[in-house]
Amino acid sequence: MKRKIIDYTMLLLLIGCSTMAVRADSEADANPVTDLKPPIVINHNEAPVLKTRLGFKSSGRWFSGQVVNLDLFAYNLQDILKFRMDVKYNPEHLRLVYVSRGAFLVEEQGLAEWNGGVIDNQNGRVVNISGIRSQPFSGNETILIRLNFIVTGAGSGQISLENPKIVSSKGIERDFDFTPLQYQIEGEMGIR
Repeated sequence: MKRKIIDYTMLLLLIGCSTMAVRADSEADANPVTDLKPPIVINHNEAPVLKTRLGFKSSGRWFSGQVVNLDLFAYNLQDILKFRMDVKYNPEHLRLVYVSRGAFLVEEQGLAEWNGGVIDNQNGRVVNISGIRSQPFSGNETILIRLNFIVTGAGSGQISLENPKIVSSKGIERDFDFTPLQYQIEGEMGIR
């Protein structure tokens, strides 16, 4: 019995040590398409915590005429009740058709309060996208919103957030990292 307790204690120590690893690579070297997981932040007085991060999972390589469904992922949300944001894009390249709620706004009781914002394709913005849950959310990964675009022109640009806020159940605005999505649009598929 003593041996089992010692083995179990050693296992717990090994697991605890392995969770204190810190990412060695710099943010400048990170690939925003494949490396969206949040870095570990260490406070020497407390256990390590993952920093909240928002990002799009997309190669950003599209063709004119293509329909693009772009999910905005959130990583490491802790006790989050609501969010609000505007999205900026280039109207010469993209036409936003619709903004859909993400899995963050689906609760056991049904669908959380949602506002898909006001789309202004002339200026390339959608303003006042927001959602409020009835119960706070904590989780490693979820989708906040889905942007449904039609690609209308060739060129390069970015999709970014403006005025973003993520708020806890206690009314505290939480910090997070976000890297805008850089994209490249080619002519129509199959035509070079």
